[in-house]
Amino acid sequence: MLKAKMAGFMLIELVATVSIVAIVLTLGLPSFQDMIRANRMAAHSNRFLGALNLARSEAIKRGQMVFLCKADTEAAQPACDSAPCADGGCWEKGWLVLADANSPPNNLPDDADTLIRVFEPLPKTLTLRVGSHDADWVAFNSVGTGKGSGAGGQVDDTFNLCQGGDMAKGRAIVLNSLGRARVQTGATACP
Repeated sequence: MLKAKMAGFMLIELVATVSIVAIVLTLGLPSFQDMIRANRMAAHSNRFLGALNLARSEAIKRGQMVFLCKADTEAAQPACDSAPCADGGCWEKGWLVLADANSPPNNLPDDADTLIRVFEPLPKTLTLRVGSHDADWVAFNSVGTGKGSGAGGQVDDTFNLCQGGDMAKGRAIVLNSLGRARVQTGATACP
């Protein structure tokens, strides 16, 4: 009689395989988490950049002033929020894009304006703060140039997207004086 060949793993082979898998996971998991965090930051900075570009393109398309303003999107009716950031009125609570519906235009966001789009708040772990001009809103006119609510009506500023106080892993959304925006890696300031 022929003996049947036994198939399967020996205990030592199973222990070695499990050990190798554990070592690979231990080494790879932190870098995987960093990759997920970096992709999340890129997605949220691109969402804000998209909102700026939407406001600018709508201003050109409509031939009128269009605003991007920080908002409290958790309120029953979303509206522009002019509360200082220290009082909870920060950009991470969401933002709105609206067209100036006043005739003649008053160049300020108010209740008479036409709501174009509401952007939801950022996750609780992220902050989005404006740089030196402390703007509550940014506006674009019919030719796409910008105006801000901050000091001197300047639009050229930097919006810093951060997770914690880590400036190196943050993102800066830079808006120039012509109203063009771009994203760069590394924030210039984090709260």
